[in-house]
Amino acid sequence: MATLHLHRSGPLDGAPLLAIHGITAHGRRFDRMCTDYLYDRQVAAPDLRGHGDSIRTAPWNMETHVDDLVDTLDSLGWKSVDVMGHSLGGNLALRLLAEHPDRVKRLILLDPVFLLPDETATANAVHAMTDQSFRSLDELIEARRTGRSEAAASFSDEDTRLAANKGPDRRWRMNFERAAVVAMWAELARGLPHLTETRPTLLVNALQSQLVQRRQIDWLEDALEFDLTQVDLDLGHMLYWDDLVTTGRIVAGFLND
Repeated sequence: MATLHLHRSGPLDGAPLLAIHGITAHGRRFDRMCTDYLYDRQVAAPDLRGHGDSIRTAPWNMETHVDDLVDTLDSLGWKSVDVMGHSLGGNLALRLLAEHPDRVKRLILLDPVFLLPDETATANAVHAMTDQSFRSLDELIEARRTGRSEAAASFSDEDTRLAANKGPDRRWRMNFERAAVVAMWAELARGLPHLTETRPTLLVNALQSQLVQRRQIDWLEDALEFDLTQVDLDLGHMLYWDDLVTTGRIVAGFLND
């Protein structure tokens, strides 16, 4: 277990919010949303194990990630907090609620990835084994723009400049441990633990990604019952890049309700 590297924002007397990023990402992914829409919140956005400036070593399983998050909350002196998770982060937010319900007040799930089909998890893990490196930062920026909306491409450019590193081989890569990413794709095919308690939960479903389908919604409805609020947006997986205004307003509205 480890205390994770944190990106902090907001007033120190603001209500605490833990923001958990997805695979290959980092805590600063939430900077714009926090600045523009969650400015009254005291936000801690960690780099998960194997990502950004946090510890890189194994194990890279769900249990260790949750333990790292609890250690990090303890280091902040935060007992019970709102939790926002995107992609893998949504999975970890649900696991945090399942394993440590006393630490969670409310959940925000931004296109969460869980109960991933075995074949999809396998394909993504195999793909992640390939070294995604480039001769220049500009080449990496251009490669990461592929397939994105115009709005998302702008965020992607900024994200690449923030998180890209030039390695000893003088090639440019994003700042994550490739082995950790391979392991986490496999972990996303695992089932979720049973929820013994529920909390008010916002699900923001990015329809274009098709990662949240009937199977996932049924699980959430069974587990959370009347505590689940679902909003569907015709956006891609990086929904807060595709449309920051709409996503930010929905999240802020839920937290301020």
